[in-house]
Amino acid sequence: MYLKSALLCKIKNSLYGDFIFIIDFANSFITEIYNKILFRVDKKNIFLRSCFFLKHKF
Repeated sequence: MYLKSALLCKIKNSLYGDFIFIIDFANSFITEIYNKILFRVDKKNIFLRSCFFLKHKF
């Protein structure tokens, strides 16, 4: 009985560990994509802002 529950606990823990790993991986992947999109948008905004600034300066 004890061995069975210990085994179940081990299986549960390893599945949980894999689950956390997958979530962690997905999270970092999503964050990376989000940062890339944000960076592109930011670059575009900087470009538009500088154009706007130059247009109004001269």
